This record gives sequence, structure tokens and C-alpha cells, in this order.
Amino acid sequence: MSDQIYTLKGRVVVNAGDTLLIQEGAKIYVTQGACLDVKGTLLSLGSKEKPIWFTEKDVVKQDNTTITIDADPAYQGIWSGIYCENTCKLCVVKWTHIEFVGTPFVDLPGNVGGTPRGIYFNTADGYLVLEDSWFYGITNDVVRIESGYFNVMRNTFEKCGPIGGDIVNVKGSSKGNVAYNLYTGNGTTGSKASNVGSATFQCEMTTFNNTFVNGGWRRVDAGRGGSINYEEGAKGLIYNNLIANCRYGVRMVGNPPADVADSKLGNNYNYGETLDICNQFYPTGHITPPQTTDVPNPSSFLPASYQPGDVYDGSSLVLQNDPQFVNYTLGNTFNNILVLSYVGSFDFRLKSTSPALGKGTTAFQPYFVNDANFPKGEFGSTEITLPSSDIGAFPANGKGNQHY
Repeated sequence: MSDQIYTLKGRVVVNAGDTLLIQEGAKIYVTQGACLDVKGTLLSLGSKEKPIWFTEKDVVKQDNTTITIDADPAYQGIWSGIYCENTCKLCVVKWTHIEFVGTPFVDLPGNVGGTPRGIYFNTADGYLVLEDSWFYGITNDVVRIESGYFNVMRNTFEKCGPIGGDIVNVKGSSKGNVAYNLYTGNGTTGSKASNVGSATFQCEMTTFNNTFVNGGWRRVDAGRGGSINYEEGAKGLIYNNLIANCRYGVRMVGNPPADVADSKLGNNYNYGETLDICNQFYPTGHITPPQTTDVPNPSSFLPASYQPGDVYDGSSLVLQNDPQFVNYTLGNTFNNILVLSYVGSFDFRLKSTSPALGKGTTAFQPYFVNDANFPKGEFGSTEITLPSSDIGAFPANGKGNQHY
């Protein structure tokens, strides 16, 4: 019922053929090792005025840049998240806080590898709708989609992945949108697509109008972590993303290669405060093709002989093209590592003088806009938000991310 308090203990199962409807304002206190095992349908239908909470009752958040990973409760893991089995044809999560996921499964059938995720989905003919929600403190992948159709829009991700784990990790036989999301301080990659796994159909992910800040700095492996990855056979559209102080810009992997030939990208905006960052706007050793619509314009710093993956000198880009967030000062460093990974009272909308305004493109369409099969409305996507002429998750028209 709405506005009620519940306690989630152990493994709670939504049986095949059944629907669990969580109403607005509900607060679910999780306990050590709890998980929600969805064989049927899950509808977590919070609202802007009355969001739903999955959280630990007594944890005090430690949002500062001096606390270590080992001491931060965000990275310890209390419960095992929402696991949708392959009989789950519909999972809809709106205006819902999901926090402190990370304890390995202790009571779940099937081979799940013991790895908890915020939301796990794996039904090739099923639908995952994730809108306007918040994720805080998760030790591995936040959203893992092994197969299925998805619309992941207008969400906020904080303190995700202490040393590993991606935020939105999409595999083979998956198709959908990842748009208008805010990512702060992710441990590895913000949005990743790879065609490994099921071969029913090719992995396709449209990644547009997202804002990535301080991503990838807790992952030590070279070439891993940052903003956007397209890997092994995955394809899609990549437009209008704002990438600030991330370890890597858009990374299209060369071995095994992403499907660059069938992908389109442009109007992506990079900002960096150090030379190491600026030298990876186009990651070295990979195959991301620079676009004339990108900011900064590649012709202003790449040599005429440049080929994707070449080393280049980005020294002229350091501290240039500040996107001008309303209330967040870029340049938050600690021991030369960007560690600020929470939103707090910061405001990632753009000032009226931001150079990111008007630099986006609307000359493409997200998936499912005209697809009658994709669920919409109360029990589906409230809105598949169209691309903006502004870059990032917070366009000036107010139609993007609503968390401010």
C-alpha cells in the first residue's frame, strides 16, 4: 500500500504469473542478505512527490571526499538487489531509490555467480522500464541486462562500484535506450554494450543526452572505466553526451571490435582538467571515430594524419570548455585522483552561458517511440524522451532528468 513501511528479509519471490505492485511512498527496509526474486511481474510505481525507497534503516551516508572506500557504507553491501528471472516479462521501476546493494546471493536458484546487481534482467522477449530513479552505493553492476528490451531514462547513479562494476551493462539480445541519466564517480564504466552472450539478436543501445562526471577513476586496469563503452559486436547511436573529468571518453573497442560500421555518433562533449584526461577524449588503442560535431572540434587538436586509436597531444584542451554546471565546481581532486562520487546538494543543470547549450542534435529518434509493442503509460514508460538540441542530461527546456 502507499506510504507504508515494510521490511525485506531473506529471499522474497514474486511467482510466475503473479504481479507485485509497490505503490508510491512505500519504504522498504532491507536486511542483510535480502533479495527480491522476480519470476512474474514487478511494478515499483513511485512518484516525484512520493518516491519509493529500498534502503537500510540505520545507515548514515558519508558524502565527503576524505572517507576511504573500506570505511564508506556505500561500498559494503547489505542486500542482493532485484533479480528478474527469465520468466519475468515485465519489470517497471519508476521514482524509486535503490541503495546499498552488494551482498552475494545466499538463497537463489540457478547459476547467478553469486554476483548481486541493483537490477538484473534476462528475458529476450521481456521489457525493462527504469525511469526517474536513484541508485546509491552498489558494489558491482547497477543495471545488468543480459537480454531484453529496455528504456533507462532520467535516472541518477551515485557511488556505484568501489573498484569494479559498470552502471548500465547491456549484453547480446538486448535493445533499447539509455538517456538523460546522471552518473557521478562510477568505479568503472557508465554505459556499456557488448554483444557477448545470447545470440537471438544483436546488442543495440542508443546512448544520448547523458551527463558523466568523474567516472572510471577507481578501476586500475588500463583502458577500462570512464564514460561510454561499446564492445565486441555491439552497435547503436551515441549522441549529445556530456563527459566531464572522466578517465576515458567514448570508447569503441577495437579487439574484439565494436560494430562501428553500423553505429552512428556525434555531438559528444568532453571536458578535462588534466592532460591525462584530455589525451583520452578519443581513447588510444581503440577505434572511436572523431566527429566534426564533437566539442571540442577534433580538427582543433588532432593532426591531419590521425587515425582512430592514435596517440595525440591534448595539452591545448586542459581546462577549456568548462560546461558550467549551475552548482558544481569542476576540479575536485584528491591525491590526483578524482573521487567526488555523490550528488548531495550539487546542481548539474547548465548555466544560461554554458557552451553545451545548443550543441546537440535532434536528427535521430530513440528506440520504441512508435513501437506499439513496447509498454507505455502507467505500467510502462511514462515518456520516451526525445533528444535535445542541448547536450547532457539537463537540457534548458526541462524535459530531461528531473533530479534537481
